[in-house]
Amino acid sequence: MENKEQEERIFTGIPGAPGVVSGALFSFFQGEVEVPRYSIPPERREEEIARFEQGLMETRRQISNIRAEVEEKVGEEEASIFDAHQLVLEDRALIEDTIEEVVETGFNIEYCFQEVANRYIDAFNQIDDEYIKERVSDIRDVTKRLIYNLLGRDHKMHGRSDLGQHILISPDLSPSETALLNLEEVIGIVTEQGSRTSHSAIMARSLNIPCVVGVHGIMEAADFGDYVLVDGYKGQIFLNPKQETLERYGRLATEQRHIEEQFDSERLLPCVTLDKFEYPLQVNVEGVEDKEKLSGSGAKGVGLFRTENLFLSASGFPDEDQQYRVYRELVENLVNDPLIGEMVEGKLVYYPTTTREESPKMGRITDKIRSGELFEDLGVPAWSTEDDRVMICGSMGLNLEIKEL
Repeated sequence: MENKEQEERIFTGIPGAPGVVSGALFSFFQGEVEVPRYSIPPERREEEIARFEQGLMETRRQISNIRAEVEEKVGEEEASIFDAHQLVLEDRALIEDTIEEVVETGFNIEYCFQEVANRYIDAFNQIDDEYIKERVSDIRDVTKRLIYNLLGRDHKMHGRSDLGQHILISPDLSPSETALLNLEEVIGIVTEQGSRTSHSAIMARSLNIPCVVGVHGIMEAADFGDYVLVDGYKGQIFLNPKQETLERYGRLATEQRHIEEQFDSERLLPCVTLDKFEYPLQVNVEGVEDKEKLSGSGAKGVGLFRTENLFLSASGFPDEDQQYRVYRELVENLVNDPLIGEMVEGKLVYYPTTTREESPKMGRITDKIRSGELFEDLGVPAWSTEDDRVMICGSMGLNLEIKEL
């Protein structure tokens, strides 16, 4: 597979999703949308505003469909990314500023919306905060989709079925573009922009696609069909890798397979020390894991749910209900095993076992527990006091204790 006409070139970026993969690359670049500008007679401006409202409705419908598809394919946590997109489309300031732009300038709605949206994007880019700048991709994604709808064009995704398996290289990938990738063909992702908290990296980790982001200069250096090796562990890209490089990574892949095979053969065995002390292992997770995946790992519960990922993967501050849904799903999936979640105000410790653990207050999420909503969702009656609910849980084989810090 080595390209004998070109020398190997190594590019370094940011590890986005773990894994090593090699194959032919495909460059995906949509470019900026060319938006025409023309004048609208005063008597037709109400029609132009109505067309804007229709475009908003159609874009909301499309994003709702994408959200549903991502939720089914990946999970609720990743799908919640698109809640922020809907909020952009419902932002009264953005909508009213666009309508005002039409009234004052007399230009067409596509042009006016692009002008207003670009002002918002420029304002966000002035904020010296990497997280805020990453969220600009949400506004760009929504802006492009709405403009395509207003222009009557298809918002094309990378979904070709004639390329075979390949590595996708792009300046950046929007959340919707990443979510709708053809997983049978795209085996690796490389982007020039982005960080570990960018949506393309988050989605790639959820989809188990090796990914490296922030690889500057790769688009200019690479040509369609070039062979490339992606190291998602170290964040390295080998363009036209030498045979020696391919063999080295081939050996590493073989060693990794042997480790995985050994783990697979032992994962369900009891974890017992030489002096016969049983010490059940637990896993750390970044998001909501399904019951089959957790039980398949051989772990006895979640030792730490990395709750910061709730905030890093969201385009805005996740509200109480969004956080509660995640915790509720985790509890439902771990009815017979413990879960420890680290929170801003302390820790939530859920132990459906015979051993009680102290669990410091967890802010307003704790109020959900105290109000009985958590127990109602689990089929446990909500009684008038906290002690009653704890007692009921204990009688059902569940043991939960909440204490103040």
